[in-house]
Amino acid sequence: MGGDLAMPNDNGKAPTFLGAAMRDPFSGNLDRIQIIKGWSAVDGTTHEKANNAAWTDPDFDSPLSAFYYVRILEIPNLVHVREHRVSY
Repeated sequence: MGGDLAMPNDNGKAPTFLGAAMRDPFSGNLDRIQIIKGWSAVDGTTHEKANNAAWTDPDFDSPLSAFYYVRILEIPNLVHVREHRVSY
């Protein structure tokens, strides 16, 4: 479930991401899709930033190594919380 993006073309244009998700019929409604960007700064510190889906990275820097992943946030409901507590 991962891979490498092709090297950017010469103009260094930022990648654009679009996420899609489908609700589980036995679970809560979906709240939002987020695209997470992680990167290491020149000084070695690591960073992560969450952005709502349908997003183009405004801080894109082609020489900088970065990773992206998608997460889906679900609105918890009472049944979901109760079942989670019982299962542990």
